[in-house]
Amino acid sequence: MTLQFLKFALVGGVATATHVLAALLFFFAAGIDAFTANLMGFVSAWLLSYGGNRYWTFSASGPHRVTAPKFLLVSLVGLLFNMAIIYVASDVLALPFWLSLAIVVAVVPILQFAASRYWVFVGFGSPEAGR
Repeated sequence: MTLQFLKFALVGGVATATHVLAALLFFFAAGIDAFTANLMGFVSAWLLSYGGNRYWTFSASGPHRVTAPKFLLVSLVGLLFNMAIIYVASDVLALPFWLSLAIVVAVVPILQFAASRYWVFVGFGSPEAGR
């Protein structure tokens, strides 16, 4: 499981860099508005994250029509957790923003890993998936 989590973290890091670079490219080079450029960056990162985790992290072989919607739901729920933590930590508890972000970075990826391992790709992946 440790190696699998490290793979998940590496894919997440590459996906984050992809999001940022794609958004900047769409914004500055293509002249697309910031909202759309960011959305396109998110989609680019999501595709990389789904593919990287499906094929490398979890060695999954299940049908995309099953795993892709689940992975998208996990991604969107992760975003909601992200926003909820930021709101509670920064606005309700008045913690510094950097600390709120640190909490997000410490909590959300672990939840997304668990959801991916035990729900999204369970039964479709490597023997250690789901254990």
